[in-house]
Amino acid sequence: MRRRIALPWLVLAAVSALLLAACGGDDEANGGGNGGGGGEALPQQASDPSWSARDIAASQEGMALTPINVNSNLGVGQTRFALGLLNDAQVPIGGATVQARFYRLAEKPEEQPDVAELVAEMPLQARSLVPSSDHVHGDGTVHKHDGDEATMYVADVTFDTEGWWGLSADVETAEGDEHKGVQVTFYVQDDTSEPSIGDPVPPSEQMTSGDVDDLTLIDSSVEPNADMHQMTVAEALANGQPFLVAFVTPAFCQSRFCGPVMEQVVTPVWEEFGDRLPVLHIEPFDLEQARQGQMQPVPATQEWGLLSEPFVFVVDAEGKVAAKFEGIIEAEEVRTAVEQVLQATPASGDTQAEPGY
Repeated sequence: MRRRIALPWLVLAAVSALLLAACGGDDEANGGGNGGGGGEALPQQASDPSWSARDIAASQEGMALTPINVNSNLGVGQTRFALGLLNDAQVPIGGATVQARFYRLAEKPEEQPDVAELVAEMPLQARSLVPSSDHVHGDGTVHKHDGDEATMYVADVTFDTEGWWGLSADVETAEGDEHKGVQVTFYVQDDTSEPSIGDPVPPSEQMTSGDVDDLTLIDSSVEPNADMHQMTVAEALANGQPFLVAFVTPAFCQSRFCGPVMEQVVTPVWEEFGDRLPVLHIEPFDLEQARQGQMQPVPATQEWGLLSEPFVFVVDAEGKVAAKFEGIIEAEEVRTAVEQVLQATPASGDTQAEPGY
């Protein structure tokens, strides 16, 4: 069984967001946006929800699930917004369909709950991973045990202003239960702590295979991949070609929304594209300390401003973030982003060496 330590950055951030919503917002400014439009929020239509703490609580009353925003933090600009649905045991549920409406709220929603502007409506797509582990029998035979599926629901959203935002969702569970107008509020900052789309990435000089005698000192995978530890971020930037950076810890996942990203996402992407762009794996925690129960972020984690894990960044030839993914990720999402950045890079396929770089 994979070890879990119950002090996740991600969960703390999500709980903080829920507490803020329950308080109806304090003195912070409120706004935020998806997909366009600036200026003052417009009065809502009669069919649109109100956004006081009482209204939000009423929208969730009697439900056997709890909606939470899973992003560790949100900023103005293009965002992969993620919603989690937790059952009574606080376990993420899958198999649901979610139709979402994003609202720009008033500066102080508790004081002006009826002031809101609908700025986008879209379905949220389920992203799921199923953890598995090897079970060895006494006779030496091995078979895999699948764990509980971890799912969150995502959409690419563009928030255009800092402040409070609201999500109103129609949810239908796999069992056919319908919940209309489920409300969640969240705060969008001017910028995220980690690099945003279009931002240059930090030239980190993380430890590589050349710094250690044993790869398990820098890779908690059951079978560490030496090809993902051949170069630093700084060296990849100096090459002037696209690359991928995965802040993933197979053994010390800290949240309910991490899953086997290394095995089911990063490794398959490396197998397909590793001869055309470097794939760098960075453990977000110091493994020597993690194995003693102390979750200390490595310098690169701090340099990149990460508040949670896993995070996967696709970096373009100019050293800027082309795409980023947090939490539950499916390989196809990353595969698409990698293909796009390679297509945008002239002759990138002719300038990159075999894995091992």
